[in-house]
Amino acid sequence: MRREEARALGDLAGDAAATLAGQAREMHQGVARRVFGALGMTGGPVRVIHDRVADGAYKGAHKVTAAVVRSGANAYSLTRDEDDPSLEETTPGRLMV
Repeated sequence: MRREEARALGDLAGDAAATLAGQAREMHQGVARRVFGALGMTGGPVRVIHDRVADGAYKGAHKVTAAVVRSGANAYSLTRDEDDPSLEETTPGRLMV
């Protein structure tokens, strides 16, 4: 695997991993909607604060998750030589792609 291939796979994997934070956020929003819906107007002020805090937390989780995966791939890419065979040039690489 070449350096640029490792980095490209890291970008792809980082985007895929970050979607997990989005899925968790959607599930959290669904649960919160039900709870705050049951509370009615009495839960309004708490809901505003909750939604802002949760939104910020999930945005941060999305960015951090993608960055961790990309950073790992970038670090791995530094262990590769420029003249390493491409993924397309090896049987395991062709199977993976």
